[in-house]
This record gives sequence, C-alpha cells and structure tokens, in this order.
Amino acid sequence: MLVDDNSTLTRLFAESPALIAVHAEDEAIIRTSRDRLLDECGGTIPVERHPDVRPREACIEATRRAIGLARRTGAHLHICHISTADELEMIKKAKAEGVSVTAETCPQYLLFDRNDFDRLGARIKCNPAIKEASDRIALLRELLPGGCIDTIATDHAPHLLRQKEGDALTAASGMPMVQFSLRAMLELLDTAPRLESIGPERIVELMSHNPARLLGIDRRGFIREGYYADLVLLDPVDPSVRPVKITDSDVAGRCGWTPLAGMCLSHNIRLTMVNGAPAYSDGVFTAPHGQPLRFDAAQKARSQSEA
Repeated sequence: MLVDDNSTLTRLFAESPALIAVHAEDEAIIRTSRDRLLDECGGTIPVERHPDVRPREACIEATRRAIGLARRTGAHLHICHISTADELEMIKKAKAEGVSVTAETCPQYLLFDRNDFDRLGARIKCNPAIKEASDRIALLRELLPGGCIDTIATDHAPHLLRQKEGDALTAASGMPMVQFSLRAMLELLDTAPRLESIGPERIVELMSHNPARLLGIDRRGFIREGYYADLVLLDPVDPSVRPVKITDSDVAGRCGWTPLAGMCLSHNIRLTMVNGAPAYSDGVFTAPHGQPLRFDAAQKARSQSEA
C-alpha cells in the first residue's frame, strides 16, 4: 500500500534483512476504480460500494507482485490482512514451490462479508475492504491445520464513531478489534461448521505462538518456564444460560463502539496478565505493566524449526 515504484520495491526485498510484512493493494487499480465510481455515482459513492472502490483485483495484483519479488530475492514475505480467496490460492502455490511466504488475516474478514454493509454500514469499512461471502468461507477453510493462514491479527483501528460517518471515500477506514478478537474467534469454533475440527489450541497457535515465532519475539507467545507471563483466563458461559449480547457500552476503549455489537459471545474474560502482573480482573483494570518487546534471532530460528 502506497509503495508502487518497482525499483523501490525490488531494493526493499533484495536488501531487507528482516521479514517484510506488506499490506497488499495496488494503488493504480484503486485509483482507476475510485474515479470510475465517482463518475458512475455522481460524485458520492455509497459506503456499501467500498469493496468496489478497493476491488479484489487490487489485492490480487499486489499479492502477485509481492510473491514474485519474494521468489526472485529469497526475502521472507508476510502478507497482511488477506481478504480474497484468490490470494489464498497464490500463497498455497508459492509455499508449495518453496517461496518464503507467510499469511495473515483478521477476524473481520472471517466474521463479515459485503452483505453486512446493509446492517453495519461504515462500521465495517476497512482496508482491504470486506469482500464476498465466498471469500469469507475460503478464509475460514484455511484456518484448519495445514491451511495456508499462519497468523490472525486484529488490524486494530479505534476511530471515533463521528470519524466513521460519511461515504465510501470520506468515512474513516478501520475498526476496533483488540478487545473482543479472542472471544470472537472462539465463538467461530462453535458456530462455523467448517471449523468443527479445530480446537482452541489452533486459535492459540494462530494468535499467539505463530506471531512470536515469525517475529522472533523474546520469551513471549508461549506458556513456558522463564517466559513473560502474558496470559488470559477465560470462563465459558454456562450453555443453559442465554449469552448476553455485546453492546457499544461494553467497549473499554475510548472509541466507545464495536462492529460486534449485537453478537453473542460465549466466553468471558476473567483475568488478563501482562508481564506476570494482573492488568484486568473481573471488570477492574489495574495500572499497566508494559515493557519493550525484545527480539531474539536465535529464538526465532529455533521456534520456526519447532513449527
């Protein structure tokens, strides 16, 4: 995204000593689509046309180019926020050929499709855009063990609701996803028939183990002796009790809203620990205990060999 000069991209891939994480959307395709829709819609593009402003072809072309650069240079490419079935097919093929490529998607691409714009409007406007129901189904399949999705991230963007007002061009893109992401993914295990063979361990692998492995984050991502104790204690809701729906008032962040409002989540967070100290317990937040992330190349190599 925003880098479409071939010489610059080639130099980045050839010279970077680190993993290259990309938001893959082709700017030229987006500009062409935007200008066409502005003319077609009379200067104001409805928010439900956002998937047409930033069409699937923009994602497909940028991912194709990035994989090609990784193939030629040997760089480790990590493709973020995957939203189309077509990208998944390219990534699977590249992995089979030995290209060093890993893949990430987000809960919003697993929970929503463009049909949800009628209900949620700009609340689900994000970049890349939410795509078709068939894309969401394809992404869900790739969460299975052996699938080509390696990590799930949130792409957290806590805009205020007033910033989300407007059309497909003027409403802010992005949504707050950190607070409910783990609970929403666990809910998918119970409600998506395509995920019936996945256990919570797979969600932990996608959201915790694999990000730590990919980035070589020092002593995080696992419950191990000597590691930082970054832990979440979940309490499943009694199935005989009707789960309470999430509302905007449940949001702890200052943005004060969530695209998951109205969704029932069958797990509650009882305790969150950061660096071994409680940060949240039964509705009460305590002072943060943050520390800088540290990176260990040797640990990264060991963790990736374990995987």
